[in-house]
Amino acid sequence: MDNYPFAAKVIPVVEEVLPAARAAGIPVIFIRFGLRGSRVDVAAGNQLIRGLHGAGTLFHEGSPETLVHARIEPLPGEAVVLKRRASAFAATDLDRLLRA
Repeated sequence: MDNYPFAAKVIPVVEEVLPAARAAGIPVIFIRFGLRGSRVDVAAGNQLIRGLHGAGTLFHEGSPETLVHARIEPLPGEAVVLKRRASAFAATDLDRLLRA
C-alpha cells in the first residue's frame, strides 16, 4: 500500500464496512485485476492494456500487486473475480455471482 497512495484512503474504509456487510449476510465479492504473462489477452488495438502489460510483471495475474490486500482479504467461500479489462463484467462471471 505504501506504493499506492490512493489505497491508503480506500483500505481503511473497506476495513470498516466489510465486517458490517458480512454480519448482515450481504454477499461479499472481491474484484482483482491481472493480465496473463503470455500476452494472449492483449489485443493489438487496446493501447491501455498493452501499456499495462508493458509495465513488466506488475499487472500480471501472479504478481503480489494484483492480489486482494491482506488487510481486507476474502474469507473462505467469498468470491474473487479476476478481471482482465476495465469492466469487471467483461468476460467474467460477476453478473452470474450477483444474480445468484
